[in-house]
Amino acid sequence: MSHATDADIGNSDRRRGVRIPALATCWIARDSVTLMGRVTNLSDGGLFVLTPCSICRGSGVELSLNIGGKLVEASGCVAWCGGTDEADGPGLGIQFDRVMNGREYLERFLDDLLGRLS
Repeated sequence: MSHATDADIGNSDRRRGVRIPALATCWIARDSVTLMGRVTNLSDGGLFVLTPCSICRGSGVELSLNIGGKLVEASGCVAWCGGTDEADGPGLGIQFDRVMNGREYLERFLDDLLGRLS
């Protein structure tokens, strides 16, 4: 995939990849707690998920995403927590550390979404 680098998107935005508006269901596991939320944007580097629950910035999490009926499993770190993202509501910004299952599907899904937005 050819996504923007940090230099392409400016120093004020350190996200990896281009954030693409997307809808998916996400389960976030941390210790013995599992939260469910709605993904509103997605990239090959992470996602934003709407959830009223809060997990401390820097916390490691395990993610299960239902994207178009396919399961994508990843581990990540909470990069942002609280407030609102683009007026959607409270939630978490999570940076992927590793995608264990469904990496190829995730890449095809993002490429398809980028093609539709072009």
